[in-house]
Amino acid sequence: MKSHAALNGEESVLFTHEHWIKYLPAAFLLTISWLLYATYLIVSFALRDVSHTGSIAIAVAGNLFLLVFHHGAFFSYFCASSRRTLVTNRRILTSDQQPWFSDDMTDTPLWRIRSIEVRKKGLLQHILGYGSLVFNQGELQTIKHILHPHDAHTQIISQVQSMQPALERHGDVQKKIRGPVLEKSFPISVA
Repeated sequence: MKSHAALNGEESVLFTHEHWIKYLPAAFLLTISWLLYATYLIVSFALRDVSHTGSIAIAVAGNLFLLVFHHGAFFSYFCASSRRTLVTNRRILTSDQQPWFSDDMTDTPLWRIRSIEVRKKGLLQHILGYGSLVFNQGELQTIKHILHPHDAHTQIISQVQSMQPALERHGDVQKKIRGPVLEKSFPISVA
């Protein structure tokens, strides 16, 4: 059975994959949480001969910090992994979900795109091969952390250019439907 999109002639052209760099904040939080936990345990063991209650309090605080930082890391990882961008032959669909806070879905028709810029800033983006796609000089949504942005740019531009003849034909059809504009001529009488 064909899907509704396939019946309308809409086909998937590009499913963008974001670069793994987007997971660095989550990895950073995990690393910091374990370093803090190890610090709390070392201090707790050092204080166990001085104050047993203080030693237990520091160990409990270390466990709480570990729990909070791990939840923060999971949330950051989940948010980073739930960003999706699909380019079809007619539109760009972007989904960005943050659990319990927001669920954004953007549907941009390709005919609205006037310009596409590839932005790679800094040495890290050039070495690792990722960047951003900016549509209409920032008027439309920007796709960030895209892997091989020049390849994606080429594919999107080819789709936009393939739509141009269809848009021009659509304009010609509209002119034929409306018909030619007739100028009314009124006889001028000179008395």
